[in-house]
Parts: sequence; structure tokens; C-alpha cells
Amino acid sequence: MKILFVASEAYPFIKTGGMGDVAYALPKALRKLGIDVRVIIPKYSSIPLPFESCMENIATFNVEVGWRNQYCGLECLTYGEVPYYIVDKLEELLSLDLQIVLLGNGDGYYEDIFQNYASRYPSKISTNIIFDEELARQIYAASDMFLMPSLFEPCGLGQLIALKYGSIPIIRETGGLKDTIIPYNKFTGEGNGFTFTNYNSQYRSLRKSTLLGRDGSYYHNSIIR
Repeated sequence: MKILFVASEAYPFIKTGGMGDVAYALPKALRKLGIDVRVIIPKYSSIPLPFESCMENIATFNVEVGWRNQYCGLECLTYGEVPYYIVDKLEELLSLDLQIVLLGNGDGYYEDIFQNYASRYPSKISTNIIFDEELARQIYAASDMFLMPSLFEPCGLGQLIALKYGSIPIIRETGGLKDTIIPYNKFTGEGNGFTFTNYNSQYRSLRKSTLLGRDGSYYHNSIIR
């Protein structure tokens, strides 16, 4: 017998309630009975990094959702003799009508991720793991939007520099970023950027900004002024 156990959470990857414990304990018990059971869960941004680093990408494909084709990645790892499939939508950003330029350095794990994306999608993302002030200013000047998804940011200068160059900030609502960037309201014309609170919501903020951009330069001009 083969069973695919579909869950919204599973210990120890992500757990908010009893379902996480069930999705961990039940498949493990069934495997001991000789049943080929596997678990599939979403890839949340809060999954601990040690687990993420062990995930192997086994498939990428598009899923028809209404009139749209949405990217879906499938990753796998084994924990406690139980295979876990993780549905990944990180590349969802690359399905939007945009190009990404990354500049800077940091945690090696994330550097490797972005360098991998750059090699797979050279026309969509440019990864520059360096510190280069001149290049940074060129990016500010050439970009339409500036993504600053900081976990913590006591002050924050990047979003202010972006506004000076005419690049619209998309920021996470924390610290000085939240204090300086007001969400744009297309009905009143108020606001000077786009914001999100949860990391899983940054895709919606980017999609919103790109869709508004298709309506012409009015929203861009109204924000920058």
C-alpha cells in the first residue's frame, strides 16, 4: 500500500498545533508496518535553515490555476525514515514580469541560492556577491523598484536613497522602514512605496506593484513626487 499524507504542517519543520504532531507521528508508525507513506507540506519561510539546506530539488513544473500558469517546485528530504516532499514557490517571483539585480554579501547559504538562480535564469536575475558603491548607485538609478525585506532595521537608508533616485521601495514593515515608507493607495494617490509584514506576503506586494506599473507611469510619478 502507498499513502501520500498531505498536511499543512508537520513537526519538526513547521508546527502550530496538534496537526503538526499527527503529521509526524502517524506516517512514522505506518512506515514501521511496512506501508510506503510519504508526507507533503508547503515550504514555509519559517522552516529552520538546517532542514532547508538538506532539501533536494527533484522537480519544477507549472500548475494551471484558472487562467494562469503558476510555478511550482518540489523538494524532498528524509526525516526519521519518512520521505517528506516540500512544495516550493520561491521562484514565484521570477514568474512575474520583472528582472532582479542582487548586490551585496551575507550568509553563504543564501548567496549560493541566488547564484544558483542566476545560473538557471540568466535573463531574469543578476547576482553580484560583492560590495561596490558605484554599482549600487547604478542599480538605484536604473531600477524601477527597490526591495528591502529586512528582518530588523533600526533606521534604514536604502529605502531613502532609492526614493532619491526615483526607485520605488518595497519594504518589510519593521523599524525605520515602517516609519519612512507609507503603503501606496491607488485611490487617493497617497503613499511612497509598498509594504508587507510576513515574508510569505512579499510576492503579493511585488505582484501588486508590477500590475500597477502596467497601467502607465502615473502611479510611479505620484509616488516619487
